[in-house]
Amino acid sequence: MLVAAITSWIARLDVERSAFCDAYRMGDMSVTYSRPTRIEGVGRPDVEPSFLPRVIDRMIKVSDVASLAAVPVLSEWLGHRIGGSADITGLLGPVA
Repeated sequence: MLVAAITSWIARLDVERSAFCDAYRMGDMSVTYSRPTRIEGVGRPDVEPSFLPRVIDRMIKVSDVASLAAVPVLSEWLGHRIGGSADITGLLGPVA
């Protein structure tokens, strides 16, 4: 059986005041923030043990303004309402 090689990479979005992107960039899993993120359901002030930076090829910090600005555009495109945690703004650069 012939198996084709597939090249893929993982880009992870991270919101303001979330520790993941800074921990990834600095290689320091002890990074913390004293205040929580403003976007519901995403980001954490501390790096969680389940975070595996070695499997991520690129981390993208997305501003809260960009995340919230994408909400009406993405809601219209999907045909239903979404929140800021469904951000797509960070994907536009790597995909393009």
